[in-house]
Amino acid sequence: RGTGGTREVSWDDDVSSLVLRHPGRVDLGRIGDFVEGLLEAYGNDMLRYKGILAIADRDERLIFQGVHRITGFDYGRPWAEGECPECLIVIIGRRLDDADIRSRFARAVGQDATSTGVPGAGPSGACPG
Repeated sequence: RGTGGTREVSWDDDVSSLVLRHPGRVDLGRIGDFVEGLLEAYGNDMLRYKGILAIADRDERLIFQGVHRITGFDYGRPWAEGECPECLIVIIGRRLDDADIRSRFARAVGQDATSTGVPGAGPSGACPG
């Protein structure tokens, strides 16, 4: 306490983070089912998660965040003109099955599970999706 001494810090090697990204808009029902499935499968091990989602037929971005099985959703500001709507989710947790979560997400957004999902302009310079 104020003596300049050191103290031992313990690390939990089971904690990891995962970023999921999909260019374009997604169906609200499908992405809702994805989040619900994650909470059922990993809720106790998901320490923190947050995301910004581009929902089909909505101008506003859907923002969500949570801790363990407690989650909240709210619509935020609209996507700006010229801005490419995308879905971005960050999960921090213990003992997360990266491959399973990526596969679930790919099914929810209709994307190949091997795709990186990195957003960017398509060949014509327009937004993908």
